[in-house]
Parts: sequence; structure tokens; C-alpha cells
Amino acid sequence: MSNKLQELISAESHASKDAIENINNGKSTFKKMVHFDGLFKFFDFTDPDRENEIDTDTSLKYSVGENVSHAMRSVTRYIDLVISKEETNASGNANTELRFNYNGEEINFGKVSATALLALLKGVESIRDYLESVPTLDPSKDWIEDTDKPKGFWKTDKSWKYRKSKENVVTVLYPATDNHPAQVKESATDVVVGKTHTTYFSSRATVREKAETMSRLHEIILQLKKALSRANNVDVVHSKLGTKIFDWITSPII
Repeated sequence: MSNKLQELISAESHASKDAIENINNGKSTFKKMVHFDGLFKFFDFTDPDRENEIDTDTSLKYSVGENVSHAMRSVTRYIDLVISKEETNASGNANTELRFNYNGEEINFGKVSATALLALLKGVESIRDYLESVPTLDPSKDWIEDTDKPKGFWKTDKSWKYRKSKENVVTVLYPATDNHPAQVKESATDVVVGKTHTTYFSSRATVREKAETMSRLHEIILQLKKALSRANNVDVVHSKLGTKIFDWITSPII
């Protein structure tokens, strides 16, 4: 990160656009479940002369966690720039510790100025819709971690069902006689030709992961508001600089 205030201000605009773009792209990606749901299906035929046949094989490229990580890198870069600018500009009087207890754990982010708290609150609230749009695993399936993949990838145990095919079956109604040919009837019937094996894959977040993330988001918003209230509860530093400047400007005509 830059060490000069001028460089921070210059980088802030670009970082803001980058963060907004990545958040919007992330929300759009979350709506396309094809990115996070995979399927492997193959047919196992009972006929030994027929080879097994792959019907569907859709692999997963990345996980919900990776999407969130990518978006948050740009968001936190922007927020850190804004906070750095606000802390640099702050007088040092209106500040407080952002410290609280969360589920029995002491959380302490250190001392923050009022202006930085305002910027931080705005930044945190800006990702609420994005995190609420995070897709979660289908609860109708039993998911297990896919140990062949990084964290955030899941799969189901392989399931199967019989595969059937329509085949014509000839039924003799009346056998042939010396005077009449046999009377037969053709009908289509389902015949088991093998098994369909299916494994589902997903890289969505678990319900618990999303619930904990949203819980932390709501908690930090609450604590930021409390901290802001404490930071603003300081004695006012009265300044007449504005009056002096405007008196000087307008003195020729007043």
C-alpha cells in the first residue's frame, strides 16, 4: 500500500470501481448454478458385449468460497485505502476501540477514528446483498467433502437405478393349426438393460457456513454503530477557521 496520502487518494477511485465491478460480477455468477453444480453419470449394461457408457460428466471449475475470496480481495483493498485515508486525516480526538465479545471470543480490531468507522460501516453494509446471494448446498442430498479437491468442494455417494428399454415382445395368442396360421400379438414392454450410476458434485457453501458468515456480518455492523456512538461522544473542538476564511474572502465588499 502507498505511504503518501496523495497516492492513497489517487488509488481510491480505481479501487472503488474495481470493488463494485467484482461484487456485481460475483452476484451474477451466483445466479448461474451451472458454475457450482456438477454431475457424473454412466451406464453399466447387463450385456457383457456392451461397454459402459458415460452419459454426463460436468466438472466444477471453482467454488463459492473462491468467488467470495476474489470479490473480497478487491472490496477490502478499497476499504483499507479509505480507512487509511480517513485515519491519516483524523485529528485523533474522536476515536474508540473496536472491541467486543463474539460467542465467547474476545475480538479486538484496535483503535479507530470516527471518520474511519463511518467509512468502514458503509463498506461492510455494501457487501450484505452479495453475501446474502451466496448459494447453499441442496438440502435434499447427503453431501460429503470431496477429498480429491480443495476446501469447498462436495459430492454425494454414488447412487444407482435400473435402466430400462422398450422392446417388442411377441405373444402367441393361438398356435398354428393345419388350417390356420398362428395368431400373435406384438407389444412393447420395459426390459432391464443395465444400471445408471450417478454422483452429484457441488461447490456451493454449506447452510452453516453462510449462516455463520451472515451472523458475523450483522454483529460487526452492530458493533461498528456502537463504536461510532462512543467515538462521537467526545468534547467538541470548536473552530472559527471557516468564519475567518470567509470574512477574509468577503471583506472587500462587506
